[in-house]
Amino acid sequence: MGPVQRDCYKRGSAPGATLVVILHGLRRREEPLASVAAAAKEAFPGCALYTPHLACSRLVNVVPPEAIAANLLDAVDVLVREGNASSIVIVGHSMGSLIARKLAILAHGETDSAPFEAGLERHREAKPWAGRVERLILLAGMSRGWSPTAAHAWLIATGLAIVSLIGDTLFNGRWTFLSVRRGAPFVVQSRLQWLALVQQRREKPIVVVQLLGSVDNTVSPDDTVDFAVDLGTESFVLIDLPATDHKQALELDGPGPAAERRRRFIAALTRSVTSLRDTGDAVPPTFAANGPPPAADPKVTDVVFVIHGIRDRGFWTQKIARKVMEEARSPRVVRAMTLSYGYLAMLPFILPWVRRDKVRWLMDRYADCRALYPNADFFYVGHSNGTYLVARALRDYPAARFKRIVLAGSVVRTDYDWQSLVTGSRRQAEQILNYVASGDWVVAIFPHGLSPFRPFDLGGAGHRGFTQLASTIAGAEVPRISSVPLGDSVSHQVYYVGGGHGAGVKESQWDDIARFVADGAPPVAVDPDYVPRQSRWVVAAGSWPPVAFAMLTLLLLGTIAAACFLMGAQFGIGAALLTAFVCAVLLYVVLTKF
Repeated sequence: MGPVQRDCYKRGSAPGATLVVILHGLRRREEPLASVAAAAKEAFPGCALYTPHLACSRLVNVVPPEAIAANLLDAVDVLVREGNASSIVIVGHSMGSLIARKLAILAHGETDSAPFEAGLERHREAKPWAGRVERLILLAGMSRGWSPTAAHAWLIATGLAIVSLIGDTLFNGRWTFLSVRRGAPFVVQSRLQWLALVQQRREKPIVVVQLLGSVDNTVSPDDTVDFAVDLGTESFVLIDLPATDHKQALELDGPGPAAERRRRFIAALTRSVTSLRDTGDAVPPTFAANGPPPAADPKVTDVVFVIHGIRDRGFWTQKIARKVMEEARSPRVVRAMTLSYGYLAMLPFILPWVRRDKVRWLMDRYADCRALYPNADFFYVGHSNGTYLVARALRDYPAARFKRIVLAGSVVRTDYDWQSLVTGSRRQAEQILNYVASGDWVVAIFPHGLSPFRPFDLGGAGHRGFTQLASTIAGAEVPRISSVPLGDSVSHQVYYVGGGHGAGVKESQWDDIARFVADGAPPVAVDPDYVPRQSRWVVAAGSWPPVAFAMLTLLLLGTIAAACFLMGAQFGIGAALLTAFVCAVLLYVVLTKF
């Protein structure tokens, strides 16, 4: 029997029959799937049908979606060889649409520009039948994943937000359902891998037809259609299903709207892209996303992301970006992404799931830019939490690549493995420049203090520097730049730029940052901002961060207790309680808003 679910397979009437694979969403619903299968039989008389039960039929499954797709590939491989299928059509509903796309990707094997995730090593070689995958049908699909903050019906949005909070805090985001959120590694990796596959099959593209219900409020239009990856291609068609919500997209039996859905579904299976566009059922690109998506610009040579940190709205990012654009002169064409993920206070920053949400935000935009600028090299400048975003992204997204990376006020662990990213087979980075500040007490006490507790995934590279970027003179008390060969190039670490948490991105450093990003040039060794040593009290705080944190906590609590005692002695117990309440409110506001 092997990996095939035989009870879900109906053999074709003759060898060489088309194989139609139909994938359900979060919950398998038997009757609607039967109507979809019947419509597929009508479209392809004598076809073989495979409608497997996927390991995503319940909300709390923990099977990674890439593992679901890999197991499905094994089954399809058996069925294609058994039936000698002449062509393959894959249909996916809702979350099943993401699995459907991944199935097509895995069938074609790994590409150098968009490597597979860990655990998919045995699928790096293309299947002999990969070229027979002709069409991908997405029924109420979620090509960009789902997001609880998008324009859903309010009840659905609230439910998704609650489920996300529970899954992230109690289960570390391991639910299959949470793994297909917008910007999640599985989703972004699939988007980048699909871009590579489109290039690979340029002569014989896979036709993608997306059928979207006119009243589908479960998934927002922005999440449903991948405007960057799909909408600009000649092989993609978007079709409206009138009087249809998210579940009804599967209901193709009956009169009225169901009959019309069936007609359009069969047309999506059988008609050419030109014919589908000529019928009037297709949505013109000019009507999508408030207008046509930006056309891919192959002339852009460089894209630089400049991302701010915590307690910062990132107004300075545009100024550094301008410096980079001035430095990278013609014939290079530079685009800057000075994006903001919003204001992030101290307490939310410490929570790992909040930071991972910002990583998903970054990588969703990274995938958009990869589609928009297909020939560009990517660069990154990050401060504070912005350093965490790129470090985590490179670790979780094997297809992410930044040629040069600048880090300032870094909250990344000092033992971060840059060596494997620079010298490994994937070459996700080439050069790194890290600024170590002389008085960054924020990093010294908080991220560095939390570094022994690995679940927090924070560290003190902005205070102590990265171990792999430290040269043999790391103990010398002179202003210097540690230059260390990594791979075919040299990376640098500055000891010490004078100042606190924002020292590395102050205006006096912008020219050096721009030269490094544009040309890989190290910072100028003689710089009036460089100092020979760190502040003694910051060194002490960084040496014993738990003690420093405890002292700050005792000082704060002692001040509050003294205020309550004095108010109680002067005005009575009521005044003391009121003072304690006011102090608690102020402390909450400071931790969550500042």
